[in-house]
Amino acid sequence: MSAADGGSSYEKTMKQLAQIAKVVSILRRIGMFPEKELRMLYLRSRWQAWLQTAESLSGFAPPVYTEMVTETDLAVDSIYKVAQSMACVPTPLSPAHARRGSEKAHSSAEIAAYLAKYIDAFFSWLAEVEIQYRTLFSIKAALEKTDQADSGDPFVDLATFASQQFLSATQPLLGLLSNASGIANLQTLVSAHAQTLSRSDIGFALPFLAESLRERAFASVVQDIEGAVSDACKTIGALTNGSLWERLAVATRPLLELPGEPSAGLARDPSKFLDQYRISPVGLLQYPLLADLLHVFRNCLHALRILVLAADGDSSDLGANEVLVLLSMASVVFESELVRVAEALALCASSVVKTKLDDRSRVVKDACAAFIFGLVRNVAEIFEEVTTLCDSVLDSDAQFGGNGESSASLYSAAIYECLLPYL
Repeated sequence: MSAADGGSSYEKTMKQLAQIAKVVSILRRIGMFPEKELRMLYLRSRWQAWLQTAESLSGFAPPVYTEMVTETDLAVDSIYKVAQSMACVPTPLSPAHARRGSEKAHSSAEIAAYLAKYIDAFFSWLAEVEIQYRTLFSIKAALEKTDQADSGDPFVDLATFASQQFLSATQPLLGLLSNASGIANLQTLVSAHAQTLSRSDIGFALPFLAESLRERAFASVVQDIEGAVSDACKTIGALTNGSLWERLAVATRPLLELPGEPSAGLARDPSKFLDQYRISPVGLLQYPLLADLLHVFRNCLHALRILVLAADGDSSDLGANEVLVLLSMASVVFESELVRVAEALALCASSVVKTKLDDRSRVVKDACAAFIFGLVRNVAEIFEEVTTLCDSVLDSDAQFGGNGESSASLYSAAIYECLLPYL
């Protein structure tokens, strides 16, 4: 939400509040309703307004409300009295409603755009109702002596019930998100509303929403890697004919001339070791299987970069720490998947050495070098760029324990050490 949008929303709320206050004042003067019933009437009108807003949203609009809800379902007597006077209350959305009006499934970006409108509308409505309710009824309640049985706050009950319905509507759709940009936008939006509602006790849905988005953010970064690495390892393990060997290294490739065999000490210093030689992403095209893996890793790292940049709009320590956790988790996954590929190549190289096939030995040797100085080095460099970006986006003294650096890195000898005997 921009400052302009916030100002416009505040003016709208105040204008609406003046109109409602006038009506409530008239009803109080004529004594037509007791104070408690007047509150319920107000909450009923605001709940109906939310239902109309939810219906008006384009995209995956909530279904037609046809089911009644019992007192047991509501579990809150005061809210039941509000909902009882309505024709019905909303039923939760399900993933099937992502196809409402069409058999075509919508993309992650379209779902994220709809959720952004739905989430923004809900929390704006909740904040608006709180301002109006506290203004209209808090002073009056302080002047009255209410019975102990009626001491509960019906607005808090409404907020609880509405939040439960909201989560039922949004959680299935959140599980369909896979686009990092859309997830980052939603995280920024949720953070903004969390700050708006930080002084109240009605943001019940926000922690659950934030947790779901964190899970989807991590999934958007690593979701394609496991499958791609598994396919690559299967291909390496099935190198039995010419066509599969061409997937590992094309026959027309230029032979690699490494500067020399690495010393044990240098090999244990990943940064210096990888600086000895470099195979560019273009050069890696001579090794199709490794080039495909680099493409997948680069896409995942691009998603990670988007999520790190999104943290720039979150001034809370929680948002910053979440980015650091995401970086650490991603580094663990990336390293473990690269190790899987290295182990598959090592097993293949060991088998070729035993067969003493010189032509295959050269292919495997070049492939091992391309893996280390092409795939591993490029992925480590891009990941380092992301961590550097994270250092610049976040407050290093507060977020990195005072040392100004993130501990996440892919410069690890564990990734390639099993391949050193075959270089």
